Amino acid sequence: MKTAVVDIGTNSVLLTIADVEGRDIRNVTELSRITRLGKGLGDDGTIREENIEITLNALREFSDKIHNKGVDKVKYVATEVLRSAKNSDYVLKKLSGACLGDIEIIDGEKEGFYSFYSVSYLNPSKEICVVDIGGGSTEISTGIDSDIKFTRSLKLGAVGIYEKYFSAKEVYQRDAVLQASGYINEILEKNIPYDVTGNFTAVHISGGTITNIGAILEGMAEYRPEIIENKTISFREIQGLFETISQMSRQERAKITGIEPDRADILPAGILIVRNIMDYLRRESVRVSTRGVRWGIIFKMNEEGE
Repeated sequence: MKTAVVDIGTNSVLLTIADVEGRDIRNVTELSRITRLGKGLGDDGTIREENIEITLNALREFSDKIHNKGVDKVKYVATEVLRSAKNSDYVLKKLSGACLGDIEIIDGEKEGFYSFYSVSYLNPSKEICVVDIGGGSTEISTGIDSDIKFTRSLKLGAVGIYEKYFSAKEVYQRDAVLQASGYINEILEKNIPYDVTGNFTAVHISGGTITNIGAILEGMAEYRPEIIENKTISFREIQGLFETISQMSRQERAKITGIEPDRADILPAGILIVRNIMDYLRRESVRVSTRGVRWGIIFKMNEEGE
């Protein structure tokens, strides 16, 4: 049975189509389109028409792909961008016109669970921490299998940090970096208790920031998730990459092998979030998860026989 899940986020729209037979789940199609639906959301709290149209085009493309692949089940979810927008109902209605099913706006706790389960399903009986860094929010969850011990959704995303501190400059200025870093640390200190840094076997990070980091470090001209899945990345590598690319212009960053060109402006902001979370959790290394919310939904649907 083929299952498709579409994740509508602040920065990108993602599609996964998987062929599911019992516990045998085979990836069929993975597509990502950077649509920046949440661009400028912080200005007046509303999603702009031009961003809606770009996202509609991506959803139409995905609908064609889903139809052509003969998918049996389709699920659409939307996250922080539609949780927080003042015109969320209007946008939801417009986007639904390009979809093959209803769009569910999931809350931060459910988003955190699905991100966590996308990793724990493949790491049974291990206590782990999963951090999902998106364009508009970051979810931090710990637990074993489907037993979540702690989960928290933070209004902390790569697009938000970029627009708040860095959008007016080509390179990331030192003063702005210090301000952004202080802001990130303040959010972490207010929301994540220090005992969360406990005895889990590993910290796994999902989202476009970490997959781009992995692709850059591997020098991947063509994105191949199987190469970077579960890849270990050190704090030193994260810090070095931030220091290097934050001082480049957007045009220079866009030419780096492994980076999505449309992510060149916000990637250093995302890396800064990764760096500060690693420091806060006192971790010398993290592992890459290429899956995220979509796969967590697929695994859970399969487990429950939906």
